[in-house]
Amino acid sequence: MALVVVLAGGGSAGHVVPALALAEAIQKADPETQIRFVGTQDGQEERLVPAAGYTLDVVPSRPVLGRSPLAMLQALLTVARGVGVAHRLLGEIGADLVIGVGGFASVPAVMAAVLRRIPTALIEANAKPGRANRLLGRFARVVCVQFEDARAYFPAGRAERLGFPVRDIPRSNGRREAGANDGLRLLIMGGSQGARAINRAVTGGLARLRTVSGLRITHQTGVLDLDEVRAAYDDAGVEAEIGAFYDDMPSRLATADLVIGRAGASTIAELCTTGVASVLVPLPLADGHQLANALELMRAGGCVVVSNDLAASKLVEEVVALLADPKARQRMADVAGTRAQPDAAARIWRACRALVPAAPRKAAGGTAAGSGGAS
Repeated sequence: MALVVVLAGGGSAGHVVPALALAEAIQKADPETQIRFVGTQDGQEERLVPAAGYTLDVVPSRPVLGRSPLAMLQALLTVARGVGVAHRLLGEIGADLVIGVGGFASVPAVMAAVLRRIPTALIEANAKPGRANRLLGRFARVVCVQFEDARAYFPAGRAERLGFPVRDIPRSNGRREAGANDGLRLLIMGGSQGARAINRAVTGGLARLRTVSGLRITHQTGVLDLDEVRAAYDDAGVEAEIGAFYDDMPSRLATADLVIGRAGASTIAELCTTGVASVLVPLPLADGHQLANALELMRAGGCVVVSNDLAASKLVEEVVALLADPKARQRMADVAGTRAQPDAAARIWRACRALVPAAPRKAAGGTAAGSGGAS
């Protein structure tokens, strides 16, 4: 009987894309395994999961944040309702294993799996785990972490440093070794939803960037800032490829000489897998996990870190200095490359698969029918 695996979580592409990479590794290792995704409405999973050929089930969930007692109560009630929906769903599909891939969207399915005594695992990508995984880590059988510092947040012996799943990304060294003569390529990306601080800092420094000979710019803006960024480039007379979101980001990373981006765990994993120099602008979140991620890479010599509120002129000067120093970029790229773990998805799957008995049980009345798979 085929194993039924649920990948739970989402919200941002930073959670969904690694989950899809894990799904691909699962099907490569165990082709008969049937995979279901569980997420929430309005997250990137609604677009990316069906496009990849997998079934997505939606359950209610929301982050338990804010200072208002009423808002927190409403959030808790939503999560509780989501646990109930997920509990029924896991029974209907006969789930054998639930893997939380991150974000508040993972909470209902993982908690429902615990209640049903279904083996659970978590993927924790950040050096400083978020609230959801710190909570769920008390119940999960194994927690797969990317950063060594993350181990301290989970019960002793529970966390294993196995890396973070990434898409199939080519190394960028081939471009440099071939002596590409089509100009320097600068890639600006603020994540799937864009980053307003980065967008405005870069557009505020376009006059300086315009002085870099042969510079070719690709700028992923996010939907909300697309028109504003395009207008700024037009006003500055700077040509660039500008888009709200690029599905082919792996190939764009592989052809970049320098990247400006946030410091989300997925971004750092992909930068290291590619082996490319970067200037990281951590999102100033309350828990500081992006800053922790970026500082760890910076201490190793794999990137430059600048503050989110840094003046546009200072950010652009850092970028221009690196564009003018190929040896510095190469050193950064080499360090980043040494931290790559391109086989992380396969390693994570081996650890998770070991949690399920050789003959997986099925919930009463459960069936794998219609559970989905890559098309």
